[in-house]
Amino acid sequence: MWSLEKKYHIDPWTAKRYAQSPQKPEYTLTQPKPTKLDAYKCHQLIEQLKKAHFENRLPDRLKILSRYRMLIIDEIGYLPMDIQGANLFFQLIARRYEKTSTVFTSNKTFS
Repeated sequence: MWSLEKKYHIDPWTAKRYAQSPQKPEYTLTQPKPTKLDAYKCHQLIEQLKKAHFENRLPDRLKILSRYRMLIIDEIGYLPMDIQGANLFFQLIARRYEKTSTVFTSNKTFS
């Protein structure tokens, strides 16, 4: 994980609004308490998912990542994804889809 302060230029109003929101996320006592906002570089996130999969902890890791109210994923497309990484990344995005906010950033052009 890297400093959110360096990436507030992504969308400062949205990121700060989520971070300062009085609404608290749900969590159980057996799991670490997630924050409302978190950010990862894409390749670091995929490596964490691969490690969790290798250690048979993928469902728990996906559950934790799905609870963030906003997840910022930076550097999409900077490094290529292998098939396993793409499948794990898809599982995370599918789990968050229409439930929580996910922000993707990239320096690549989309056309």
